Amino acid sequence: MNFFYLSGAGITTEFLRFRRHLVKEVLVEAPVPFEAQKVVEHAKRLGVQVSFLSKSELRMLLKSPARQGVAVALRPFDYASEDELLPFLEQDKHETIFVALDCIQDPQNLGAIARSAAFFGVRALIVPKDRSVKVTDSVIRASQGAVARLDVVLVTNLQRTLRHLGEHGVFVVGAVASGGVDIASSDLRYPLCLVVGSEHEGLRRLVKERCDILVSIFGKSDLDSINVASATSVILYEVSKRARHGPERTS
Repeated sequence: MNFFYLSGAGITTEFLRFRRHLVKEVLVEAPVPFEAQKVVEHAKRLGVQVSFLSKSELRMLLKSPARQGVAVALRPFDYASEDELLPFLEQDKHETIFVALDCIQDPQNLGAIARSAAFFGVRALIVPKDRSVKVTDSVIRASQGAVARLDVVLVTNLQRTLRHLGEHGVFVVGAVASGGVDIASSDLRYPLCLVVGSEHEGLRRLVKERCDILVSIFGKSDLDSINVASATSVILYEVSKRARHGPERTS
């Protein structure tokens, strides 16, 4: 079986809107709940197959109740290639934000980061092929389907990718728990790539060396850090306020 099921009107709608090619089928309780009616109409307009099942049949298929009485059968997530990064950059260079994930391994964190990234208009997530969680059903659930809005680029060597982006004028910002410049007062510019590290180790040394600036979030208690997904949201908010356009790097 080359597909999996996820329930919920929100997730189903996100994939119908942004990754229609991954949707094999929409499954709905009969009679159709009010919350599912617009999803059914949307799917039919797109020519997507809609199947109607009893509540018990749908629950048995999903092995849990269907949220809002609707579910979607999805093909495996499709990734962008590293060769597409520079074309992404050229499409909207003056507003481009990438988020690179240095060995994030918790699907809940990746999902939460993806949702924040979609909210703040991030162009793509950059994920190492090794030692990193990929887009799974758990990630999609945690993002509430928002990961469907993003290109997710798998790269073989993150340090090399960051160097390549830097050579093409991308300002690379590394997030560290301590010792960085206060993000609230840092000088940032587009195009920009935010790099966040793993839940336990943070950024690897060689990844840090590829960053133009290291930034930290300064709190008001003796806690040494916040969750990586929460930190990413805070930094993306500050980027959206502070990043200016150019000039491009000359070094």
